[in-house]
Amino acid sequence: MVRPHAPQRGIRILLDGELVALRDGRLDFGALTSAPRARAAAGISGYYVAFDLLAEAELDLRVEPYRVRREQLERLFTGIGPPLQLAPSTTDRRSRWPGCGRR
Repeated sequence: MVRPHAPQRGIRILLDGELVALRDGRLDFGALTSAPRARAAAGISGYYVAFDLLAEAELDLRVEPYRVRREQLERLFTGIGPPLQLAPSTTDRRSRWPGCGRR
């Protein structure tokens, strides 16, 4: 379980996400194998990027539609910043990132 920073201290949640490392503004997955002190000395920042909310307290949310889980995740991430990040999400196929999906 991940416990988000204030103001929601004490709320138990289960997130689906990924730990990422940024070096000079670019993802550097290899940097995740380095010791934390070595990453800090090299100016590499670590972030946890959340994609989905799977459970809140004792409530299993996996049976809920993604839209409902996403709304709850966005609510929980209100006022929370790095190193916790909310992954971008859209239902508008025209606005998705270039290079993603079919052309």
